[in-house]
Amino acid sequence: MNVFIAHAQILRKETPKERGRSGLMVLKVGKNKRSTEALIQSVNQIIVRIPNHLSDRAAKLDVDSYIEIFGHVGGIVRRAHHTGEQHLSAELVANNIQPAAPMIEGNIENIFQSFHCDWLAEGKTPEKEGPPSTAYLQIGPDRPDLGRSFQHTGVVSMAAFGRVVDRLVEYEAGTALHVEGRVTGLLRKIPKPGAEGGFEESLEVGLVMDRVSPTAMVAERMMTPFDVAKPEAQNTQKKPTTKLALGNPRLWLKNSARRWSMIALPDCVPEIADYYQVPIEIVAAVRLQESGSRGQLVGRIGPNKNGTYDLGAMQVNTWWLDQETNRNYLQQWGITERELLENECTNFAVGTWILYDNITRYGEWEAALAAYNAGSPNSPAGQQYANEVLATLGDQYQ
Repeated sequence: MNVFIAHAQILRKETPKERGRSGLMVLKVGKNKRSTEALIQSVNQIIVRIPNHLSDRAAKLDVDSYIEIFGHVGGIVRRAHHTGEQHLSAELVANNIQPAAPMIEGNIENIFQSFHCDWLAEGKTPEKEGPPSTAYLQIGPDRPDLGRSFQHTGVVSMAAFGRVVDRLVEYEAGTALHVEGRVTGLLRKIPKPGAEGGFEESLEVGLVMDRVSPTAMVAERMMTPFDVAKPEAQNTQKKPTTKLALGNPRLWLKNSARRWSMIALPDCVPEIADYYQVPIEIVAAVRLQESGSRGQLVGRIGPNKNGTYDLGAMQVNTWWLDQETNRNYLQQWGITERELLENECTNFAVGTWILYDNITRYGEWEAALAAYNAGSPNSPAGQQYANEVLATLGDQYQ
C-alpha cells in the first residue's frame, strides 16, 4: 500500500558525509495520502523513497507517531509529467524504518548548523544546478564555538554565497526567513580529528540559497521558535547589502518627486522590489524606459526581429514563455502571456525578477540593464539602453 507523509516534522538528522553514505532521519508522521507512489516528502522537498519491501510497514504508521528512517542519499533523474523535461534530484532511499522513542518537543540541539560567513563567502557555487526547493530558517544566537547558528526545516545542509551571505549577516537573531534555492551537490572541507589535523573533502547533498526573505511562517514550520532577547536600540546604521548604493527608497522618492511625478507605480511594487532586493528606483526607471507614461496599457508590442513580442509595463519578452529555449520558462510557475498582459503586479514581479537575476549574475547595473534589454551585457543596443536608464537616475548608479 502506498503512503505519502505530507506534513512531516524533522526532529533529528544526521547529514551524510558523502554521496550515497548512510544517514538517519527522525520524522513525525503527518496525514496520509493514498493517491501517490510510495514516497515520503519532507518540508523542503527532499524526497524519501520507500522501497516495495518496506511499503506495507510504512502504510501502517500512525499519524503523529515518531519514526526513524535509515537510508542512503543518491541522485536520480526525474522527468516532469507535463513537459517531459528531465532534471537531477536528490533523495534518501530508505533501508529500514522503525518506531522512534518520543521526542521532547523543542529539543532542537541536533538541528543546529554552524554558520560561518567568511567560510561560506569563500565557497564556490556548484557547477550543476539542481531542482528548485524551499525551506524555512530562523537565525539563532551567536555562539563562541560555532559562530552564528541557525535552525531550519531541511533534511540536508544549506550553503550561501555572495549576495545571499551579505543578506544573512544583516538579520538579527530570532528572525524567521523563507529560503528559496536549489538542491545540488556541495563539496565541503571537514576538519580531520586528531593531532594530524588538516581537512578532508566530502560531497554532500545540500540546498544552495538563491534568495532569503523575512516570513511569519516560523511558528507553523518549526518545532520551537527561538526566544531571543532583543538588544537595546542603538543609533547605528546598517551597511548596504552590496557595493551598490541601494539608498533609501523613501528618501529617494522624496528628493526626486518632481522628476518621477509622471509615474504612478502600483501599490505592489515596493513589496516586489524589496523581495527581490532590487532598488525601487531601478524598477521605476526601467518601467519608464519600457512603457513611458502608459505603463501596463502599452500592451503587446512587436514583433521584434527575432519574432518575439514585449508585454506590459516592464515589456517582458515572450522568450520567457518559450519552453523550447528557456529552462526558466514562466509557465512552470503558472504564469501565462495573458496574465502578463492583464495583471500589472505579475508583470512587475517578472520584470523585477529578471533584474534580480541579472544583477546577481553580472554584478553591475550597466551590464544587468543591458542584458534586460538585449539578453546580453555586451550587446551595443543593450549598452545604449543601459546608458539611457542610468542617465535618468543621475550619478547614483554610474
